[in-house]
Amino acid sequence: MIRSRLSVDSGVRPSDLSMTQTVVIVDDAINPSALLVSDIRTINVGGDEWVDNAAEHNPDLLVLGGKVDFDLLDDLRRDNRFGDVPIIYRLDADSVDSGFDLLDAGVDDYLVEPFEDREASSRVRAVLRRSRAGLERSPLTGMPGNFRIAAELDRRILAGEAFALIHCDLDGFKSYNDRYGFLRGDAVIQFCARCLRVAAQPYDGLFMGHIGGDDFAVILPSGIAEEYAAAVAKRFDEGINEFYDASAVDAGGVELEDRLGGMRFVPLVGLSMGVATTAVRPLKSRWETAQIAAEMKRIAKRESGSAYAVDRRRR
Repeated sequence: MIRSRLSVDSGVRPSDLSMTQTVVIVDDAINPSALLVSDIRTINVGGDEWVDNAAEHNPDLLVLGGKVDFDLLDDLRRDNRFGDVPIIYRLDADSVDSGFDLLDAGVDDYLVEPFEDREASSRVRAVLRRSRAGLERSPLTGMPGNFRIAAELDRRILAGEAFALIHCDLDGFKSYNDRYGFLRGDAVIQFCARCLRVAAQPYDGLFMGHIGGDDFAVILPSGIAEEYAAAVAKRFDEGINEFYDASAVDAGGVELEDRLGGMRFVPLVGLSMGVATTAVRPLKSRWETAQIAAEMKRIAKRESGSAYAVDRRRR
C-alpha cells in the first residue's frame, strides 16, 4: 500500500451539473405556476403533435389530463422515448373511479379535481423523487449513482465536515471479462460492492455509491479513511480467488491472447483506491475532490494486488 506526497493544481472547474428536472404538462392538466421552483422546469405542449413535441424536451415527468385514454397510455409505454418516464394524470371529479385503473395501467399518480397548487406540487415532487431514486440506483449493486454521490459531496463540503472520498476501480477487469465472460464479471463487481459494505460495518457516517462499470465511490469521515481502505483491500484480496479457476489462482493470473495474436500474462483482478481527504487541507468543490481521488487511484495502480494511495499534500 502506498501513500503520495505530490502536489496538484486544482485548475478550472467545469460548471455544475444541472439538477433541474423537466416536467412536460399536456394542455392545461395543471397550473404550471404551482411548480415555479428552482429545480423544476415546466413546459406546456398541446395540439395534435403533442407527443412528438413533448419528446423533444426529454421530460423527466409527463402530466396529462382530460378524458382517460388507455390506448394512449399503452402507446406511451411502448414508445422508447417515454417508456421510463413517470406519468401523473389529472382527473375530473366525476372520473375519480378511473384512478385505480390508471394505476393498474402504469400511471404513477393522479390528481382529482378540485385540488390546490400545493397538492399538485407535492405530488409532482414525490413522483420525481421516486423516479430519480430508482434510476440512480444500480440494478447490479443496489447502490446510488452519480447524482447522489455528487449531492453527498456537496452536502459535506457545504457543512464543513471532515471527510474523505475514496474512488475505487478494478485492475485487469476488462481482461477478466474477456476470459470468463460478462456474467462472471458482474459477479466480481457485486463481490467488490460486498467488500465495501462489509468493511463499513464497524463505522458510522459512510456513503457508498456505484459510479458505473467497475468504479465505486465511498464518502466517509476523514479519520477512518485509511483504516477502511486497508480493510477493503484485505477483504478483496482474500476473496477474489473464488472467481478464478484453480490453475489461475496457482499461477497468480491468466494467459490471454492479445490483439496481435501473442500471449500475455494478466495478474488476478485487484482493487485500486485513491483517497482525497480534508485531513491535510480543505476541499473546496466536488470537482477538486474527485480529481484528487482519481489521481491517487492512478498512483495506487502502480502496486501489485489491491492498494490505496492517500493524498497528503497541504496545498
